[in-house]
Amino acid sequence: MRTAAADWRALGTTVRLVVTDPALLDSCNLLLARHLAEVDAACSRFRDDSELTALDTAAGRPTRVSPLLAEALAVALRAAEATDGAVDPTVGSALDAIGYDRDFTLVREDDRPVALRLRRVPGWRRVRLDRATGTVTVPEGVHLDLGATAKAWAADRAAATLARAAGCGVLVSLGGDTAVAGEAPADGWQIRVQDVMGPVGPPPRAGLVRHRRPAPRRPRHLRHRRPPLAPRRPRPPPHRRPAHRPARPHPLAHGLRVSCDLRGRERGEHGGAGEGGGGAALADTARAAGPAGAAGRAHPHDTGMADVGSCGGRRMTSETLWYANRATGGVCLALFTLVVLLGIAVRLRIRLPGLPRFGTVSLHRTLSLSATAFLALHIGVAVTDGYVNIGALDVLVPFVSDYQPLWLGLGTVAVDLMLAVLITSLLRERVGQRTWRAVHWLAYASWPVALAHGLGTDTGIDWMTWLTVCCAAAVLAALGIRVAHSARAARRTPAALLRTAEGARP
Repeated sequence: MRTAAADWRALGTTVRLVVTDPALLDSCNLLLARHLAEVDAACSRFRDDSELTALDTAAGRPTRVSPLLAEALAVALRAAEATDGAVDPTVGSALDAIGYDRDFTLVREDDRPVALRLRRVPGWRRVRLDRATGTVTVPEGVHLDLGATAKAWAADRAAATLARAAGCGVLVSLGGDTAVAGEAPADGWQIRVQDVMGPVGPPPRAGLVRHRRPAPRRPRHLRHRRPPLAPRRPRPPPHRRPAHRPARPHPLAHGLRVSCDLRGRERGEHGGAGEGGGGAALADTARAAGPAGAAGRAHPHDTGMADVGSCGGRRMTSETLWYANRATGGVCLALFTLVVLLGIAVRLRIRLPGLPRFGTVSLHRTLSLSATAFLALHIGVAVTDGYVNIGALDVLVPFVSDYQPLWLGLGTVAVDLMLAVLITSLLRERVGQRTWRAVHWLAYASWPVALAHGLGTDTGIDWMTWLTVCCAAAVLAALGIRVAHSARAARRTPAALLRTAEGARP
């Protein structure tokens, strides 16, 4: 069976179309060009008139989109969920900030290094897609970029559409994102796999890949038992190997070999990885190749959330540290809120149900120490996370950090106030009751400052917002009771009673 091929440029990349019936090449070309034009009008980040660009001006309001863009967004969100956020469609602003859209001709020889400020991307979970109504809600200031999945999805969709319309075998490649549909040639689809960063040697070998049906989806509890890379879930290609590190070959699919620069999830080490997936594949090459797979395009959107050392070892990911930071921060807020409430209860001599009065005091001290421990853990996680540069000086000196100086500075102020309260509480016998009581009032000041720190850093997280609202309501109610009690006590002092008695004389 003879094949015919055509090449041209679209979507900012090279398009290659191969059909098994040469007589249908021209008509398939027209259909593919029309399909790619529709995808470009819906999903391009570089066109002012695209639907994706129009979402930037929606200011957080639900916006109705075409079924084509809704499908592309659904694929992007499934890919983000399947990769634990390593493929994230909300990186548009970050790409602009690092100059991704600029030209290499702007880089001058021997020029000064370009200073970049790292900012955490908003996160794919903040994008709301309602397929039933065809509406999308993107938070204000968030710019979407579908470059990690759009071309792969477009290749899948185009190959299936052309195969149904033409009734022949079709291969569509969009810059390396390859998809096949229909009947394959007698000798199979020939796809060249090359390790461009490998050592100089013989010409690259061509892998012969035959079209096969996908393997059945395995039960979730068995997915972690599959051998590494057999079959590989389609993933973005690995990081480029540094020049000082020699390539160490590992077997990959029918004798083809690549260097060891594979991220942990690409080795199948991710416990939840399974067959099939979210559409962010290399145009679902695994469906065409079975275990073999095919190399894809260079992936510019890897946010570095999965950090791996040499082959075979993994370190804690930045995303894990981010979640740990938010979790410990939420626990700190809840514990310090309980400490404030119990402090007011102790002051007003309120007995908790089931506890004697001294039990309330003991619980207040225990929760204070527990909150301090979680605060130390929260700070340690923030300093350990290498995504942003937070040093020991930033923990103690407010408003000197390059990363969110205002909100991080408020957190530092709260830490300093809490340290003063903790130290004077531990040295209460030495500093005296009057000094301890005066410093202890700082706890009332540290709590709202810590609350402002949390609001400034985590307002986009729903559960954190609700936790903040509940804590603020509880503290405001307790303070209201405290003020009312103080007002009643002031009216019962001897001087107040004397003034009342003098006013009652005839």
